[in-house]
Amino acid sequence: MKQKYRDFEIVVVDGGSTDGTHELVESLPARLVMQTRTRVPNAENCGVRAAQGEIMAFVDDDVVVPQNWLEEIVRTYNNFKADGVGGVVIDVGQPPEKRTRSRLRYLDKIFSIVVCENKRLDTGLVLRSGQVTDNFVRRAPGCTSVDHVCGCNMSFRRKVFEVVGLFDEIYGKTSFRFETDFCLRARAHGFQLIYNPNALVYHQPSGHMSKPRGERLGKTLLYNMTNDTLFILRGRKRISDFSWTKFLFRQVFLAGTYLWLTIRKKNRAYLCGLFGMLRGFQIWISNKRLPEQF
Repeated sequence: MKQKYRDFEIVVVDGGSTDGTHELVESLPARLVMQTRTRVPNAENCGVRAAQGEIMAFVDDDVVVPQNWLEEIVRTYNNFKADGVGGVVIDVGQPPEKRTRSRLRYLDKIFSIVVCENKRLDTGLVLRSGQVTDNFVRRAPGCTSVDHVCGCNMSFRRKVFEVVGLFDEIYGKTSFRFETDFCLRARAHGFQLIYNPNALVYHQPSGHMSKPRGERLGKTLLYNMTNDTLFILRGRKRISDFSWTKFLFRQVFLAGTYLWLTIRKKNRAYLCGLFGMLRGFQIWISNKRLPEQF
């Protein structure tokens, strides 16, 4: 409500919450839409159907936006031939990453060269192996074209949905990679995505309301790796110069990493990452359905 850019509507999609969302929406110039399935892609699709604007911008329930957020997004559309715009996601209260242990540095270097093609630090790329470089915390010097944008800070023109269809709801539970899948489909139709480092949002992982309460590490790894593997297999024809060799090397490397972590940390939850990969293959083989149209 404090956005400097004033020409917008607010659509709140609610999955049956009991935290006072209904009462809050009634006190604001916003519309409330009830979703049919409590997953993020379904919520986004409900919002797309309800929205009337030419540009649709998305944030999650654990995101705070600065006052110039919409202003930067609109400016990007005006200054570039953009069909989709995303920006920086700053994690609030996230602990700093620990340095890689010496025994893993050599393998990590191999992974960086073979799988990541020395582009590990780049932002918004989908590489030949299917590996996705996120790095949406990176404050690049200027706007740049990317393969995908982050789901909690993304926007698209209405015409993209009219041509591509809606977000695919096959990505279950954590909904990991659903936005990357959509972005690849958009790119395959010739739409251009722009990353604007000034269109930033603040992400608060400790207050994540859409994540099931008490969800354990094992379940998160299971769903994330299922969706990740499924995304690559389903989208391989849209990935530029996709390499089965690099993809299989990536999967074997990750499987080995989960096995090592299981032994090293004496925690069988890491095995769920391995099971997630196998489950992704199984869903890909058994389910070939197309995404729902707009």
